[in-house]
Amino acid sequence: MLSHIKLFLDSGFHQVALFKGCDQESDWLENLPANAVLHGNWQQLPLEELLDLQYIIDQGFLVNGFISKHLVSNNPQFNNSQHSSEVSFPQSLDKLINIHLQLADQAAAASDFQRETAICLQVADSLYDFPENYTDQITAIARNNYVSFLLRAVDAQVKLYQTNPSLNIAIQIADIFAELSELTWPNLEDFLQKINNNELFWLRKALAMQVDIAAAAEKDLDLNEAASSYILILDMHQRIIQITV
Repeated sequence: MLSHIKLFLDSGFHQVALFKGCDQESDWLENLPANAVLHGNWQQLPLEELLDLQYIIDQGFLVNGFISKHLVSNNPQFNNSQHSSEVSFPQSLDKLINIHLQLADQAAAASDFQRETAICLQVADSLYDFPENYTDQITAIARNNYVSFLLRAVDAQVKLYQTNPSLNIAIQIADIFAELSELTWPNLEDFLQKINNNELFWLRKALAMQVDIAAAAEKDLDLNEAASSYILILDMHQRIIQITV
């Protein structure tokens, strides 16, 4: 199973070597163009240094769906069913991920960030209860894509917030980070700390907006609106305390 990568230059072009372990001779799998594996600000990554794949995923550099594509393309047993009409479980997972990626890309291209968010949350929900006792490779694909789709949903909501800052968007972003903070998989300590910090950031933004709404309601003698606002304010304070204590 793919576990490490190494970025290097070949004739002036960035390439990525893929490895299934830490031994760069016996664990080498293949070399690919960097843009087939990485996206975002990956140029900051060091050259000629073996990097843990989980670090690449946590930093958001891995192309969405890459692990599933790599696994299916390099394992014939995932491409062939006993009958031509059958679709294997790994193939079904691969199609689920890649069709939703296409839909999310279409929504993003149309600047329909609310639809992009909905698509990402829908597929993440499908991956949430993935059976832990399935093969390590397939479980890793499901888990990595669960995280990737939720983070993409955050990015879409942030774009919406930048064009139209609103309380509801800030709360939804905080809620997505709250979902990520509940992950119990091993070796996620640094990742979860970043998630908690982001949840706090958006909760505090939402809290400030809700306080303004409550103050305006009191000024207008709208006690019903003020009462509703203070219920939400107390809830946000409680969430912040749970994270920080």
